[in-house]
Amino acid sequence: MKLDVIRELNADHARLASTLGVLSGRPELDAEAVLLLKDVRAQLSAHLEREDRKLYPEMRAAAEKNESLREMLKVMGLEMNEISAKAVALIDGWIAGKGAGRFAEDFAFLHALLKDRIQREENKLYAKYLKL
Repeated sequence: MKLDVIRELNADHARLASTLGVLSGRPELDAEAVLLLKDVRAQLSAHLEREDRKLYPEMRAAAEKNESLREMLKVMGLEMNEISAKAVALIDGWIAGKGAGRFAEDFAFLHALLKDRIQREENKLYAKYLKL
């Protein structure tokens, strides 16, 4: 069961990374980029909801008895709140047609931020989950 959850979450990551990869090659904010950004926003939202539903309840329960896990969840949770707020603000701005002049630069920042977070989730968070 845990492995199935991780497979689902990793599949979310793969889809998100693929869409981000397509966007990273776009030099400007055009109609196709806006459609892809809407897809990224939907994928990110669905992934976070899936983690909240399938991953975190068991991890939070285990963290009640494990201070190290509790601290890791706290740090990663605060970080994810910050990252998701930045991502949504940028994406919503782009969808509204704002920031087109800095799109390539700002998107490169967002892409790197999400890529780094995905790697940390897969290497640290999911590894801990499988050991519960």
